[in-house]
Amino acid sequence: MSPDFRPPTPKDRPHSRLLPAHSLSLLNITPSRPASPVLAGTVELRPSSFVESPAFSSPKQTPSSIGGDEDVEQEPDGLLANEPSPEESLISASPPSSLTAETVLPGSESASHALREQLKRTISRKSTGSAPSSPPAKRSVLADEVLSAVSEYPPLSPEEAARYEDRKYFVLTNAGKPVFISEKGDSEEEATNAMGIMQALISVFAEDGDKLRYITTGSTRITFLLRTPLYYVSVSSWGEPAPVTRTHLEYLHLQILSVLTLPQLTKLFERRGNFDLGRLLTGAEPLMRSLLNTAQTSLETTLAAMQCLRIDMHRRRRIGDALLPPSKLSLVYALVIAGGRVITLVRPRKHSINPSDLRILLNTIASPSLLTSDSESWLPICLPKYNADRFLYTYVGALREGIGIVGLSPDRDAWDAMREWRGVKLEEESLLGFIEKAVLAHPYAVVELGIHGLRHFVYKSRIHVQYTQPEFDASYDTELEQRRLVTLYQQVHDTLHARSGQKEALSLHHIRTPRETVMGWTTKPLEVYIALSPHLPEPACVSAAHMVVNWVKKEEGRLFLKDAPVF
Repeated sequence: MSPDFRPPTPKDRPHSRLLPAHSLSLLNITPSRPASPVLAGTVELRPSSFVESPAFSSPKQTPSSIGGDEDVEQEPDGLLANEPSPEESLISASPPSSLTAETVLPGSESASHALREQLKRTISRKSTGSAPSSPPAKRSVLADEVLSAVSEYPPLSPEEAARYEDRKYFVLTNAGKPVFISEKGDSEEEATNAMGIMQALISVFAEDGDKLRYITTGSTRITFLLRTPLYYVSVSSWGEPAPVTRTHLEYLHLQILSVLTLPQLTKLFERRGNFDLGRLLTGAEPLMRSLLNTAQTSLETTLAAMQCLRIDMHRRRRIGDALLPPSKLSLVYALVIAGGRVITLVRPRKHSINPSDLRILLNTIASPSLLTSDSESWLPICLPKYNADRFLYTYVGALREGIGIVGLSPDRDAWDAMREWRGVKLEEESLLGFIEKAVLAHPYAVVELGIHGLRHFVYKSRIHVQYTQPEFDASYDTELEQRRLVTLYQQVHDTLHARSGQKEALSLHHIRTPRETVMGWTTKPLEVYIALSPHLPEPACVSAAHMVVNWVKKEEGRLFLKDAPVF
């Protein structure tokens, strides 16, 4: 959320804006939940609304034995850097380009033009319900917060989730050309028409200096992220908080920048405004789909944290020491990865790695996997939080199936030195056998904790910027159920941190569905989210959260990377 945002008062709250219904049909949106009578057949554009948190929620400022109320301070010289708020730009972005009514729109130009004209008339229409003495609503109030809304619907039940379509994600240029569509089934003509409507919606607000952020209709939210020359759009009926989908779109932007640096992307469109970026990024589509799948089935992007492989801390330390590069090797980061998880990461002293950069790196290595037996790869990759203007040259070498070493260097000619350095000490010290055993034991099962009624949990160490979670048990054995649970976690996380305009942050919050109780608890050093049997009473839920925290603290040395070596 923007730093200068304040909740609108009744005096200056903008009036509702209504869009013509045919714009939804062109976007191929069919709300699964029934819209309220006011919204039937329309799209409502409205400012933030606020809802009281359900019962069993503790304000952060209330003293409690459960936890503190201060923001955590990361340990000095930490391994990972704390992420900014998802509402802050992950990299500096240019303002939206000035778009005029003469902009050529793909698809049906007449339909798009009609929509633009209808939007202008709707936005400029004065409300008939305001008192004569009240000053007119200012358009500036809409800047950065226009169209945001808090879902008024209860958490998803399993039956509801089964009826909902998958979230849809779109990337288009500011000229309306398609770049990426998350669903392969959409025809090119349908996609082009839908993106033309999206571009028309964005351009109407851009002409007045506003940024279009959200449109809500019934239970469906359309989220926009403008990163000129690209626009990112998501369509979802799942009820996740608005900052969650904005974070997904931010990560899509970062994944594209990992393939094309920011200066390269800018120059392409300066030379040719209608450049077909989609054709250039065809090979990167699996990366973007894999990234979106991870974002929807885990809390990693929401928490902005890393999950490590669970392994004995003394062996983890030995692996880190074996990874230290010779002084002649120009290296920025070096990692050992197994089972898709980081075992250790070495870095220059006083230099942290950003979790979003790490997620982009791991996603690139895994999609498709570069860690097949005895393979070696050398690829340029841009880590936007490290430096959005240049590539790092990445060596990926498989030591065993699914186990590999990764080195990143600014030197494009470091291939030979990387090959010589790779994994020699790991082989010499017989550490690979220990790693293979750790992979077989990961992820661990929730029954290992022996807590009655506990089905799943996610624990984040705010000091280490890392998290841990067990595998999903039989209650969440399908991807649909996993997405549903993660969405519930995201709703609780949003309420705890007051990300969607709630009156205050909380330290404890829970929601219930017919299938489970989901509770979140945050203190200065930690956050924990747990899924429990819906039949447990509230005191038992709180007790279970305490037991999860105690178990993680006992296992902390194996679960988290705490003392990685530096060079």
